[in-house]
Amino acid sequence: MNLLFLDQNVEMAGSVNSICYLTRGLAERGHRVFLGCLPESPYWDLLSGTAVRLLPMHLRHRFSRKNILEIKDAVRQYQIELINAQSSNDRYTAALARWWYKLPVKIVHTRRQMPMSIGGPLQNWFYTRGSDRIVAVSQGVKDGLVKKGLPASHIDVIYNGT
Repeated sequence: MNLLFLDQNVEMAGSVNSICYLTRGLAERGHRVFLGCLPESPYWDLLSGTAVRLLPMHLRHRFSRKNILEIKDAVRQYQIELINAQSSNDRYTAALARWWYKLPVKIVHTRRQMPMSIGGPLQNWFYTRGSDRIVAVSQGVKDGLVKKGLPASHIDVIYNGT
C-alpha cells in the first residue's frame, strides 16, 4: 500500500516518536511510506537512512494553497492510497486537496490528545466529512471527541504500539 503521513511538528514531541515508529514499521513490512513534513522538522534527522521517504511540505496554515497542491502532486505522483493526517493544519489541507482535485484517496485522522476545544458543529462536520475514519489512541481520547460532538461510529481506538 502507498501511504502518505502528514505532520506539521517542528519540535521533538511524543507524537514525533510515535509517527517514526509507525512509519518505519510499515515501511519494513513492505508498504511504500511517505511523510510530508516541514523542512525544519526533526523527521529529517530521525528517519534519514530508513525506507520512509520524506517530502518537504508547507504545513503551516490550514488553508495553505501551496500545501494543498503539494498533497495533490504527491497523491498523483506516488499513487497514494491512504493519507494519515496527524495535526490540525494537515487535516484541513488533506481534505481540501481530496475535495478540490477529486483525489482517489482515503483519509484517516489520528488523534493522540484529549481535545481541548473543537470548533463546534462546523468543524465536526469538516472532520467527519473530510476523513474516512478517525483514529483515537485511547478510549479516553475517543470519549473526549464524542463529548465534543464527533460521531462515535466514525472513531476507532487503536492504541499506540499496536
